[in-house]
Amino acid sequence: MAVNNYANVSLVSENTTEDIGGFTGRTTGISYIEQGYYNIGAKQVSGAAVISPAKGVGRIVIGNDYGKGTVIALEGRTLSELKSTDMAERLNANKSDSTLIARANAVMDGFGSKIAPNVTLRDWAYSSKEQA
Repeated sequence: MAVNNYANVSLVSENTTEDIGGFTGRTTGISYIEQGYYNIGAKQVSGAAVISPAKGVGRIVIGNDYGKGTVIALEGRTLSELKSTDMAERLNANKSDSTLIARANAVMDGFGSKIAPNVTLRDWAYSSKEQA
């Protein structure tokens, strides 16, 4: 399960594969992704082929249980958009979205779990500093 986050990765496979995406290479039949963002400018290469435009998920495997391979609102963004105050504000607004949290809890209920009420999610913050 991945809800309200982003990825900024380049993926290069020497062998040809479908499992290359800016957010994840493959979702499984029990996975669930909602409100995710990925870098559309990041390098994606499968064997000798450059994948363009960049994909968020290389392969979605639909299933019948738990998250069912669901992908909702996965959006490609430029690196400058991902590294912006606007993106931090969007992520902070998403984590306060009761409908989004209810959907995530419904999926987690299928796993026999839920987001504990005493868990506090920290705020997203923009930083202009480069991280190693």
